[in-house]
Amino acid sequence: MTIQVVKGCPLPAGQCVGCGNYQPPDKDVIDMDVDVNWGDNLYLCQTCVGVAAGLLGFEHPDVVAKIRADLDQAESAHKAAVEERGVLQQRIDRMLDGAKAKGEAKKARKQ
Repeated sequence: MTIQVVKGCPLPAGQCVGCGNYQPPDKDVIDMDVDVNWGDNLYLCQTCVGVAAGLLGFEHPDVVAKIRADLDQAESAHKAAVEERGVLQQRIDRMLDGAKAKGEAKKARKQ
């Protein structure tokens, strides 16, 4: 069995088995490569595939795209924050070194 995407419903019965609608020849449908009613093919339109996917717990492609975009943005923000933390840590280290040197110099002058 070879499930594939085809344009329209080119062979009989020529309609979606889920909703019964005839599909335009330029619209992608799923050809289930199954023979029903002695020669009819089994097709599923995009709408019915989406409904079936939702029933099985799959997210709508638009939702997935938004989640991916949000994840990319969060990863970029995290990377920037890590870089900023490194710069700030270097600054703190220099301040601590300066304070230590100042304390040693002050101590040396008292002696």
